[in-house]
Amino acid sequence: MKAHAGVALGLSLLSSTGFAHAGQTIASPPVRRAGGQLATTACYVRNVGTRPVSVTVQITDEAGASLTPSFQNCNTPILPGRTCVVLAGNGGGEFAGCSATASGSAKHLRGTMESRDSNLDVVHAEDLR
Repeated sequence: MKAHAGVALGLSLLSSTGFAHAGQTIASPPVRRAGGQLATTACYVRNVGTRPVSVTVQITDEAGASLTPSFQNCNTPILPGRTCVVLAGNGGGEFAGCSATASGSAKHLRGTMESRDSNLDVVHAEDLR
């Protein structure tokens, strides 16, 4: 009888933990976007690990709509010690956020979301967490 109780307890604990998600995400809090037509929003993601990491990086406005990148080089795995960037124009909305979703663990990813003015000076910045 004790064996059945132990198996039941083990199965109960396993079922309460759930399954691991396929990927993990780091994201910035909202960043106030610089005004002006030539202003840019930038999201930098760095791999501080020892293996390449595939990521999907997205910049969204405060309504949750994706901003179309004007440039991005995050569509290939980020090699160890390397950084990729996604740039988007500043059309619409006053705030934007950035998220980076890894194909596996995001443990070795670091990132920064920046709002730059028309002179490319950083006006606001937040780390991805």
